[in-house]
Amino acid sequence: MTIFLTVLLALVGVYLLLMGLVTWFSLKPMRLVQWFSPGMVGLPQVDVTITTADGVRLSGWFSDAGQNKTVVAVHGYMMNRCEFAPYAQLFADEGWSLLVFDLRAQGKSGGKRVGLGCDEKADVEAAVAWAAARGDRVVLFGSSMGGVACTLAAAAQPEVEAMILDGAYASLDEAIDGWWEFVGFRGLSKWLYPVKWAGAWVVGIRPKTVLLRRALVDFAGRPALLMYGDNDPLVGMERISELSDGLPEHQVLVFPGSTHGQARLDHGPAYRDALRGFLIELDASPRL
Repeated sequence: MTIFLTVLLALVGVYLLLMGLVTWFSLKPMRLVQWFSPGMVGLPQVDVTITTADGVRLSGWFSDAGQNKTVVAVHGYMMNRCEFAPYAQLFADEGWSLLVFDLRAQGKSGGKRVGLGCDEKADVEAAVAWAAARGDRVVLFGSSMGGVACTLAAAAQPEVEAMILDGAYASLDEAIDGWWEFVGFRGLSKWLYPVKWAGAWVVGIRPKTVLLRRALVDFAGRPALLMYGDNDPLVGMERISELSDGLPEHQVLVFPGSTHGQARLDHGPAYRDALRGFLIELDASPRL
């Protein structure tokens, strides 16, 4: 029995150690190197530094199209400012400047850990304030976790005229489970269950209370374009269909066969047309 208990305690200890390490690396993901910038395709580009209300220094680039309207692009988890930089030319063609920046604890920005979209709300608020201080109209363009941060920030920022969201999770609780499937650990979410709650405890949130729909309702009255793949393990189709109910200004576009964040790769021309069409329609609409 003594040997059995010793082995059991050792296994439990190893399991808890592994869960701790997974939690640690989940909240402190590897910082990716930069791979694309607006300047690479001949567009204007200047370095910018933005400081959030809680003192985090964010590093980014600004590509000025010269027409006092800016798309503030917010990357997703385990990404950096380069995620949406390839769309700088498309936006410039429609007269929109582009501000891309690294969220806290990612890329070249400061910060000790990620906040799963919740702490990043402050990052988006600071970026919007930076663009608005120029006198620019502001549209938010967010990917996945960055899209959630955009939505959480936008309701209380009247400077935000509209939003474009790509794969923004509907529920943090469901998204964490879906993430393990997305990265190839399908079937292990039950074993990784402690990571969800350990990470939530560190960040100071309850995953079941972080809901995109609630934030979208707060954004009612302003245009939004929500784009998803119909094979996204982080956001089920039943959730996607609920997001815009009763919100006529919010459009939902679903790309067949695409998983999380892959629609822009699988359906490149249609994705770009959706972005361009949304901005053209926005320019043609009366200001709110």
